[in-house]
Amino acid sequence: MKARWDLILVGGGLANGLIAWRLRQLRPEIDLLLIEAGAQAGGNHTWSFHQDDLTAEQQWIAPLVAHRWPGYEVRFPR
Repeated sequence: MKARWDLILVGGGLANGLIAWRLRQLRPEIDLLLIEAGAQAGGNHTWSFHQDDLTAEQQWIAPLVAHRWPGYEVRFPR
């Protein structure tokens, strides 16, 4: 294993996963280590957000979106 890293991220959850992915795009020269205790980074989750949650500058996340819906509806049984 390498002895020196520019950045070490501990935990492979959503936040650190996005940080690592974006840094790879913007600063590929950075030596980055992502440490995750689980079997895989990201865990076993489905993450969701509304399109309007992202600014124009945050559209770099678009390639990570697996599904889109045109809208949603909330119903209560009574």
